[in-house]
Amino acid sequence: MPDRVVERGTGEQQRATAPDSAGPAQPGDEGLATLSYLSVPFLGPLVPLFVYLIKKRASSFVRSHSVQALNLSITALIYTFCTLILGGMLALDSVTVALIAVVPLAGALWLATLAFVILTASRASRGRLLPDPRVASAPPSCTSHPRARPARVARRISP
Repeated sequence: MPDRVVERGTGEQQRATAPDSAGPAQPGDEGLATLSYLSVPFLGPLVPLFVYLIKKRASSFVRSHSVQALNLSITALIYTFCTLILGGMLALDSVTVALIAVVPLAGALWLATLAFVILTASRASRGRLLPDPRVASAPPSCTSHPRARPARVARRISP
């Protein structure tokens, strides 16, 4: 990646290189990366967080995979809480309707998480990184989109 220039308030410039997203895998890194993914449907964010805290400075490969697994598990937890809220609201009217709506939705969510976990774990075991789809991960910052920035409008105030 090309260097980017970081300007400071004093006018001096400092060159900084962008970090490699998933550098080369060291021996044993594939196993930890795969473990980060395979624990998501059963233990949630605990194992990816533990792997990230242990290996965050030692291996960029494990760091990027554990962060991606952590992102996936937190997103799945948010979707699960939203499903529970929906079920609670529907249960105020009818418990039967709530169960008919929420149980298939929760099952589909778990199966989608499991399918994505299997796909990413198989890629991690081969030493590759599969980026999260937009649906299964937290959205990027809204300022990263060019239309999200406010337009500059010059207004002249007449006396």
